[in-house]
Amino acid sequence: MRKLISPWQGAILVLGMSIAMVSLTWAHGNEHQPKLEGTHGGMLRATEQYHLELLVEQERVRIWVTDHADNPQPTSGAQGRAMIASGDRRLSVTLAPEGDNELSGRHPDLRDADDLRVAVTVSMQGEGPVQARFTKVTQ
Repeated sequence: MRKLISPWQGAILVLGMSIAMVSLTWAHGNEHQPKLEGTHGGMLRATEQYHLELLVEQERVRIWVTDHADNPQPTSGAQGRAMIASGDRRLSVTLAPEGDNELSGRHPDLRDADDLRVAVTVSMQGEGPVQARFTKVTQ
């Protein structure tokens, strides 16, 4: 009986398919998103299930949740936390539902800054948490 492919050909085929799958995974990454502005003027990030838009204002952090087709997702029953760093300052802000597809929270020491870094965890009702990291890009 004749073999269809040799072991070397099989290994090369598996390697090629693996590279193709990694390329597909990276196709919807966040590399270009620091420069994209969301509907509300914030920074965008993609998670497994959602797009998150972050806007930091005076004493307030806001997150809008949409699906990958940019349809607003209801945040009723959702919860979240934003860990915010700027220079040597660190803040933790609890996020609660506000409006149809928004989570927000307040902290008296919160300020927008050029070196802002934010890690957001959002748990939609009945789902596990999703996380996104935001780094402010000045232009």
